[in-house]
Amino acid sequence: MARGFEVTTGLVMLQGLFEQNVAAQHKIGTRVQLEDGRVFYYAQAGGGLTQGKMCVSALNNDTHQEMAIAVVTNVNDKSVTLTTPGTNVATANMYAEGFIHTRETGSGVGQCMKIKSHPSAASASALVFTLYDPIAIALVTTGTADVSASPFYGIVHNANEENNPAGITLIAVTSAYFAWVQTWGIATCLVDGTTAEVTTGAPFTLGTVAGSVAPLATATNAIIGGLYPICGQGYGTDSDDGEYTAVNLMIYP
Repeated sequence: MARGFEVTTGLVMLQGLFEQNVAAQHKIGTRVQLEDGRVFYYAQAGGGLTQGKMCVSALNNDTHQEMAIAVVTNVNDKSVTLTTPGTNVATANMYAEGFIHTRETGSGVGQCMKIKSHPSAASASALVFTLYDPIAIALVTTGTADVSASPFYGIVHNANEENNPAGITLIAVTSAYFAWVQTWGIATCLVDGTTAEVTTGAPFTLGTVAGSVAPLATATNAIIGGLYPICGQGYGTDSDDGEYTAVNLMIYP
């Protein structure tokens, strides 16, 4: 698809589905939907990506969890200041289009606030997050908060079935470049089905081979404890291990 108008909202697409760009042409997480029902989100690659392989979201940084609220935040404020831990820094806008989750202590817990931007920060320093929306409930300095990135920031191929699936690119994408990733509708994907095929209509999850999907029935832990995410259903001719097949993605509608 060339650059043009997105079919449901009239978004002017500045970058085509088969293009990559070193500079962001849209906000990460921008959504487009085609007339055939396929859905794409704008993403940044955290490593080199290959077409037809499943991507997963970058893991959240454990050291940016339970960050102390550094400044009292009042109702209708549009920024939150958190103290970075002494063990890790934050690069500018690594959490833009991500979220702050107030975690514990005080009446302001349980809120989810979308991050618009933030500067870089050294370890053990105050980091100001600018928000899209005003604070609904005041925050106190005895509280803590977690920070999570957009699911489309730093996407990679990974062999861990317990990651968060982020979709499939239509082209190879250079590390740190921006491109569209498909999350819904008919697509092609690598299969990891050593003991079974991805059969038509059957659900599948992430495979043990980086960038692959696998039949849910072969993932024992998924059956017992529901540990693995369902990514969609088989759609085309049954496909064996190491082959590519048609799938019906059901990740982000």
